[in-house]
This record gives sequence, C-alpha cells and structure tokens, in this order.
Amino acid sequence: MQYQRLSEVAVERNVGNRLYVTAIIKNVEVRPMRTGGDSMVFIMKDKDVEYEGRVFGVTEETKQLVQVGKVYDIIMDVRPYDKGKGGISCIIENGWIKESTVSAESFVDWVPDINKYYEAINAMMGFVSDSIPGKIACRILAKYWNKFSGWPAASGFHHNSLGGLMMHTACVTENCYNIGSHYNKIYGAEFINLKLLISAALIHDVMKVEELEVDAGNAKVEYSTNSALESHIIAGAIEVKLAAKELGLEDKQEVKELIHCILAHHGKLEYGSPIVPNMPEAMILHYADEMDAEMWRYNKAFKGMTEHEHKVEWLNGSLKVYYRPTIGDNGLNGI
Repeated sequence: MQYQRLSEVAVERNVGNRLYVTAIIKNVEVRPMRTGGDSMVFIMKDKDVEYEGRVFGVTEETKQLVQVGKVYDIIMDVRPYDKGKGGISCIIENGWIKESTVSAESFVDWVPDINKYYEAINAMMGFVSDSIPGKIACRILAKYWNKFSGWPAASGFHHNSLGGLMMHTACVTENCYNIGSHYNKIYGAEFINLKLLISAALIHDVMKVEELEVDAGNAKVEYSTNSALESHIIAGAIEVKLAAKELGLEDKQEVKELIHCILAHHGKLEYGSPIVPNMPEAMILHYADEMDAEMWRYNKAFKGMTEHEHKVEWLNGSLKVYYRPTIGDNGLNGI
C-alpha cells in the first residue's frame, strides 16, 4: 500500500473513502466511552495541515504505541461528522497505525517568509523607541526575544505555526498603524496616540512565551503551569510595570495607559480581559487582534478550496462556516 503525506491529500474530498497517510502526532488524549472502554483522540499534523484522528475501543497496545512527536503511517476511514473540522471525522482502527521511517523534522511547521515579519517589527520598534511606552515595549521585547521570534501565538486557535507569534504581532502592529493613521487624518493628528498604540500592539501577546510550552522537534505546543496561575494578559501588565520601574518611568501616566491597552485587548470580560477598552487605542488594538486571528483561520481554511466552495468546522461550541467567494482581480486601478 502507498502512503501519502497528509498535506498532499484532499481529506475533505474523500468522505466515504479509506486513506493511507503519513503524519506527525500531537495532543494525544484518552477518553472514557459511555459504552465502556476508552477512545483515543489525537491531532495528525503535516506542516500547517491538521486533522483529528479517533480510535474507538482503543487497546493498551495502541495507547503505548501512539506518542506525541512521532511520525506514523496511518490507515483511516473518512466519514461525515458535522462537529468535526471540515465536517468530517477520521476513524482509525487498532492495528491501522504504525511508526514511519519518515523524519519528524520534515513535518515542522514554520510560518513562511518569517524575515519580513522580523523586519516589520524592527521598523515599528524604531518608530516608537523615543517614546515612553516605546522604551518599555522595546525593553520587554529584547528580554524575551529568543522565544518571541520562534514561538507560536496559540496551541491551535490561530497562528499556531512556529514563528506565529512574530507573524501575528507584526500583522496586528501594522494594522494598528494603518488604522490609527487613518483616523488621525479624519479627526486630527492628536486623536490617536500612535506611539502608544504601536507600543501596545508590539507587546500585547509577548507573554505567551511563558503561557505556552513548545517542543518544536516534537510538534508539541501545550499550555504551561504558568497559564494555570495567570494569563498572558496579566503577565504582560506585570512586565510593563517591571520595565517601567527599571527605566525610572513608573510614575508616568503613559505607563498606566499602556497597561490599560494590554489588559483590554481581548475586548470583553468573558474573553479574559479584566477591563473593557476605554480608549480608542485600546479599541483599535482589540479589533486588529481579533481580525488578524480570523484572517489566519480563513486563509488556512481556503487551502485546497476553489471559489464558491465552503467548509465547516466545530469551533468554540458552534459550527463555523468558511465560504470562498469569487476570486477577484485585486488590481488597484481606480483606487
């Protein structure tokens, strides 16, 4: 039988078929079944392509065999399942999975063209470096740079590739600059404090380097012990206070404003922010952050889709539908 890389198989187009794929495994869970016995659920991953695999009535032998970070040749039946990613479920029987000889390194998922995001962040750091919030932001980024430049932004929700935190930060920061500049043109140059806004954008997620544990070689991203005690939002606010004190800026009003932007960037109390945005800078950061996460998910969903197609996945307790519209010219003539 011929096994194909998971990234080379159009899984959603094979409902009702049996596929033979090779993938690296992450996030293995064993769960009790209502009918007795256990099931195993895990993520099959190949670069930025992921699908959930399920083994019902999993044996002890299979439990011992399947480990995070190892590569396997897998036989799976693709079945319709409205709560699954793409509206499908990948069912695997005991004995249908075996270790592969393919190297794990070839499955590692890095964001493409990461240098351009480094350059974008470096340029924005230069833009704010002469301001009070900018000095604080630059100090924090320098402190955590080694992890920040290679970490994902989340374990699965968005920008979960290595380098995703840098990519997400660069995109959010550039969007904040463009939106803030736009409204300064409309309402006057003093309406939005651009350097405050950009400084907040640069460090809004930086403490995910402590919230997430990453083992790049094993495709393993998990929430750390730190995440049980404080979120990246609270940790970010604490870092601002520490950096401000080290720089002798702790009494400046701009420090409180920067902290407010960090604390409010999830937008709602139920989303993890201890306060809602009460300044336009905080509001812009919140929407730029939310929009970038959504665009990541749409871009990922669109891979393998043609115009006028749709797919669904179960996300945050409800079905999320992705529809790809007519692909336009996208020329800038007339703008």
